[in-house]
Amino acid sequence: MVSLTSEEEDVIQAIAACLSIAIAEDPELTPDDLNKTQTQKLLYLAIDEFDLDVTYSWYLAGSLVESSAVSPSNLETPDSPATPTEPSVTDDSSSEEDSTASSVEAEPPAEPDEEVAREFDIEREADSFFPEESTATETADSVSQPDPGPSIEEPDLTMTFDSDDIDLPEEVEVSVSDLVAFFKETLSNYPLTSTDRFLQHFYHYHAPAKYQELYESCLHVRSSLRGVRDSVRDVVKQGGDGAKIDKYSDEVGLHLSDLHFGLYEREELRDTLNAVVQGTDIIEDSLMMLARMDPDELRSEHIEAIEELQSFFYEWVWKYPALRISRETATGPSAERIREAREATLAEFESGFMQKSEEVLARLDDVGLVPEYEDYPDYNRDSLNESISDLYSAYTLDFS
Repeated sequence: MVSLTSEEEDVIQAIAACLSIAIAEDPELTPDDLNKTQTQKLLYLAIDEFDLDVTYSWYLAGSLVESSAVSPSNLETPDSPATPTEPSVTDDSSSEEDSTASSVEAEPPAEPDEEVAREFDIEREADSFFPEESTATETADSVSQPDPGPSIEEPDLTMTFDSDDIDLPEEVEVSVSDLVAFFKETLSNYPLTSTDRFLQHFYHYHAPAKYQELYESCLHVRSSLRGVRDSVRDVVKQGGDGAKIDKYSDEVGLHLSDLHFGLYEREELRDTLNAVVQGTDIIEDSLMMLARMDPDELRSEHIEAIEELQSFFYEWVWKYPALRISRETATGPSAERIREAREATLAEFESGFMQKSEEVLARLDDVGLVPEYEDYPDYNRDSLNESISDLYSAYTLDFS
C-alpha cells in the first residue's frame, strides 16, 4: 500500500468522523449499512467536493483513497477525534452467504496487493440493479499487512454525537457542519442497499469522462459473471434447464466486447489489450463449454470454476488497465508515490499474468471447460460473408 503523509491521514480521519456523525444522525443507518467500497467512494466525494489535500487515484473499483483507515469498521466517533494512530484493517466476511459466495473469494492471486484486498468489497443484494444477486462480501486472503498500530474502537451507535467534538486540521478550509451536511445529502441520494446500483450511480456522475465507460463495462461483466455463477448454483442445488446460464453467458460476451473496444479507443491503455483479450478468451471459451453441458452434469466444481473466472477477471484481466488508469489519475501530495508503485507493479505484471492464465486453464480443464479445436464453431467463408452482409444490412439506413 502506498503510504500517505501524516497530514493526509489526519484529514481522512477527520472527514471519516464527519461521515460517522451523518450516519449516526440518520435513524435508518448504522456503519454496518456501508461496506468498504461505499465508504471509499463517500470519502472521495467529500475530498473532491471540498478540494481537500488528500491523495487518491482511480483504480479497480473506481476512486481509491490510499489509506488503511478507510473502512466502515473504522469510522471514528467524536469522543475519539482524528489521531495519527493508524487503525487496523479488518476484512469483514461474516455476512457472506457461504465461503465462496462472492465474485473474487474463490482463490486470491499468488501475490495480491493491499489495494486489491480493500477494493474486493463489492456486494450482491437481492434487489440490486442487476439480476439474481446474493449478499456477499469480496475479500482477498493472505494479504500482507503492515503493523497497524492500535485499533480504533467500534462506534457506539447509542451515544449522542456532537459536531463540536471534532477538530479539523487547520489546513482544511471547510467546517464540520458543512461536511456533515454534505454527507447527509449524499447518503440520501445514493442507493446504499445495493452496491451495484451505488457504483452505477457513482460512475455515471463522478467517473472521469475518459474512463467512465470502462468502469461501467467492468461492473457489467462482473455482474453477469455472478449471474452465471448463481444460475449454475441454482441448477446444482435445485435442478432446472440451465437457460439462465446461456443468458448470462451471452451478456458476459457483449460486455467484454464493450471493454475491448473501450481499451482500444484509449491510446494510453491500448497496449494492455492483447493480454486482456487473452484473458477474456479464456473466460468466453469456458462459458461456451459450460453452456453446452447437460444440466445434469453440473457439479459444485463448476460453481468453483466460475468463481475462479470471476477472480481471474477482476484480479488480473481488469487489473492490468486499472494499473494504468491509477497511474494516469493519481492526484494529491503523494501522487508520485502512487505512480512509482504502479510502474513497479506493471514492470512485472505480464509475466505474472501468463503464469496465472496457465493455472486457471489447468483448473478449468479439470472440469471440462477448456475447448478442443473441434469444439469451436466451424465457419466457412460463404457463411461468414453471409453474416457480414446481414450485419451490414442491419446497420445501414435506407434513405430511398
